[in-house]
Amino acid sequence: MKSALDIFNACEAALWFAMAAAVIFRYRRAIGGTRRIAFGLALFLVLFAASDLIEMRTGAWWRPVGLLVLKTICVIGLVGCFGLLWRHSRQ
Repeated sequence: MKSALDIFNACEAALWFAMAAAVIFRYRRAIGGTRRIAFGLALFLVLFAASDLIEMRTGAWWRPVGLLVLKTICVIGLVGCFGLLWRHSRQ
């Protein structure tokens, strides 16, 4: 039987996958840098979803250390891509 935390992580992973699909769909016809940034954002969202699936097996977001590193890289990448995408959309 799955724990409540496993169910939460599975729902969270589904949300990140859905957001990645929405970003790809929204920016599929964008040109130049905006499209590349959106693709990078979608990639980080997919990686973050994968980290939640890994978390279901390990039971914690901080172990093993590689999972913590992956989540840290994803958060930095997401913040960076959101910022760049926001700046590109304002121009």
